Amino acid sequence: MTRAIRTSKALTGSLLALAAAFGGCAAPNLPLVEAEAFYAGADYYQAYVAAKKALEVAPEDPEVLRVHARAREAYLLWDAQRLVFHSEEEAALARLDLVLAENPDHPIATRWRDKALLKLAERAVDKGNRLLASGKLESAQSAFGDAYRYVPDYEPATDGLERLVAAAADLRASARGHYVDGVRALGDYEYRQTAYHLGIAVEKDPELTAAQDPLAIARRQIAEERFAAAQRMQDAGFYRPALLEYRALSEQFPDLFGLAERIAVTEVEAEVSDLADAGEIAVYRGEFQKARELLDAALAKTGTQQEMVSERLLLVRERELDAEYIAAKDLELQLRLEEAIVAYVALEESAAGFRDVAARVEDLRQRVEAATSAYRTGVQAEERGEIDAAIDAFTDVQLFWPGYRDARDRLDALRKQRLEGGGS
Repeated sequence: MTRAIRTSKALTGSLLALAAAFGGCAAPNLPLVEAEAFYAGADYYQAYVAAKKALEVAPEDPEVLRVHARAREAYLLWDAQRLVFHSEEEAALARLDLVLAENPDHPIATRWRDKALLKLAERAVDKGNRLLASGKLESAQSAFGDAYRYVPDYEPATDGLERLVAAAADLRASARGHYVDGVRALGDYEYRQTAYHLGIAVEKDPELTAAQDPLAIARRQIAEERFAAAQRMQDAGFYRPALLEYRALSEQFPDLFGLAERIAVTEVEAEVSDLADAGEIAVYRGEFQKARELLDAALAKTGTQQEMVSERLLLVRERELDAEYIAAKDLELQLRLEEAIVAYVALEESAAGFRDVAARVEDLRQRVEAATSAYRTGVQAEERGEIDAAIDAFTDVQLFWPGYRDARDRLDALRKQRLEGGGS
């Protein structure tokens, strides 16, 4: 039989008994009866809820006050125990303190308060041990102090503090050793070794103030060396790496070397370099208009890379002319001579003297004129029935311009006609 069923039956019986006792003449305080029944069934939460309702009905009734106080205490103790089992000790202590405020010597509340405080102390010591193992001495000391606050003179906390003191002594000794090594390195102008050792010394022992000044000297010297290296990269045109170094230095020394102004200039030149690189890539892809737009934008921005950008703009023009020349030559190879002449002439007009364009135009024009003239001669000879003369003329056409009009077909037909005995 469950607690709810037992409580329900007990409550029903109590209510019936109460109703009989009153003989139906007076209304009983039913929440009070419910509180008694729930308490008897060890359902302290419901008992407490019912008792509060009973108190609202009869706030001055001594019996109601007694039942309410008993239900409240039982509920607080029950809930505190539940919270301790769920490792919610702080909340449990808040409930136990309410009980102890009414009865400072309450044995159950005292016992469970001690259990909750012990669990908190154990947890604080575990935290202190982890922090100590990771070298976080100040945090470890705070954790061990928390353990003492929960349980005065807690032996595991005392042991942890003793180990912490020993660790602190070892740390100071190690810091002193690194300090000595750092000072020696500074005397030999080995600034990176100086910064390394003194940095560790300060980290291990922040109170080692003697290490602060030489450490600052070493870090400043290293920063100057890095700044000089970044300047060399900038002067060599490596703007992105230089910019990264300037920015890193500005985080450490924001007010030194005029870094803000230098970063602003280098950012612009790095952008110009990126635009110029993108423009060059566009050139090799044959995207000449895009290349020109990118390089024009770069030229408008730059303060130090005009020569480089201008050279790439010249490259655009050279590659563009090369492409036009190749296109015209392709037309020539395809025996599209008149179109090739037009293309070569346009190229000569935009870039006079480019390669052998003028000579090619002259040669092609002569070939076209010769082929045209020979073709006309061949047609006239054929019309007069002079087969041999026509064959000679159309043969010349093939020499000057293979594929000109129907010269090949006419030549083949005439040769066949001659073989058949039709020649003159």
